[in-house]
Amino acid sequence: MEIRHRHKNEHVATGRTPLGDQTFLRLLVNNTTAVMAVDMWMLTSGWLVLDMTNSPFWVGATASGQGLGMLGFGLLGGTLVDRLGSKRTLFVAQSLWLVSTTTLGVLTLVGIIAVWQVMIGSLCGGIAIAMAAPAFHALTYDIAGKDRLLSVLATLGAAETVSIIAAGVTAGTLIATVGVGPCFVVMGSIMGVAILILLSEPTTPRKLVQRDSMWKEAWEGLTYTLRIPTLRKLLTLSLLMEILGFSFLIMLPVIARDLLQAGPVGLGYLTSAFGVGSFLASVAIATRKDIVHKGQLLVLASIGSGVALILFASSQWYAISLILAGVVGMGLLTYDITMATLIQLTIPDETMRGRVLGLYSTTWGFTPIGGFISGAVANVLGANIAVGIGGTIILVYSTGWARSLTSIIKSSQTSQVST
Repeated sequence: MEIRHRHKNEHVATGRTPLGDQTFLRLLVNNTTAVMAVDMWMLTSGWLVLDMTNSPFWVGATASGQGLGMLGFGLLGGTLVDRLGSKRTLFVAQSLWLVSTTTLGVLTLVGIIAVWQVMIGSLCGGIAIAMAAPAFHALTYDIAGKDRLLSVLATLGAAETVSIIAAGVTAGTLIATVGVGPCFVVMGSIMGVAILILLSEPTTPRKLVQRDSMWKEAWEGLTYTLRIPTLRKLLTLSLLMEILGFSFLIMLPVIARDLLQAGPVGLGYLTSAFGVGSFLASVAIATRKDIVHKGQLLVLASIGSGVALILFASSQWYAISLILAGVVGMGLLTYDITMATLIQLTIPDETMRGRVLGLYSTTWGFTPIGGFISGAVANVLGANIAVGIGGTIILVYSTGWARSLTSIIKSSQTSQVST
């Protein structure tokens, strides 16, 4: 049967763990493999553009293409999930990513790669993520249900961080030994494996239902989401964290080369350190039966991320930066898992789930936009100053809105239970 239509509380009711379910295992392996390919792309494309232009600005500008794709297609991607189903949408997304990345690899190998071509590849990658993100989260919710969503997302997050570690080491080693072109080809091959795993899950035909136009359904999803105060508050925080927090990864190639005097292998280890910190945070959450005060955890993770970014930006020693990159990973991963859980738990209308998740994934598109802003600031003040400014704004905002954010989430969860 199609994954999207599994009973969302099946595992809780039967007492089975997600790791004992074949559908969950396929989703786990597919996502872990795909994440490795995408993370390798971020490092490889950033290093390629930096090598071609020697400009932090162009590193950020190229990455912003991915943000534009996510911004322009995020809500539509969620609408596709509601119309086509999660698995079909995920297949289309991963196939688009494979084609665009393999094309960049071929262009690089034959020696005709240009910055504008990388920007187009970045745009295609953004569109693919805009479709894949709501599809993945909808699949996860169907398997886990409300009661176990946080721990299941943490389990998936732990697997993802293993991919981040592997991606950093693999990309750095490949760039240093065989070059950027073969690294792109390897990424495409890894995504091909993810697609094969996805296709191994049987799919049943969907019933044809008379629906409104895609644009009308997307607009209904937007207006529905903005009418709910909790979702508005959460999406505002998500927007801020994507622009100023996760864009830290886009500036890593610049910091590694220009500030820490580390080559591509050193960059890979920095990314892997980020992954180790994320992994530790994921395991800590996954091994907890449940965390009642999710709103407080979200606020603490946001504040901690801001502090960690400030400290990382202040470090001029590679060994210290490795440790701090891990601390940043712990903070951002804890925030990310908790945010994804709270977004899912505050969607009262199941028919709108894909569109709300699409709007949430649209905020992810601001990570590359944040990279563009950071690149512009870095060109004038330095990449470490750009990251430090972002951490400071996150710290100030999260501290100032802590009580308001926590209370509105608690109020929303109380009303959900009463209904």
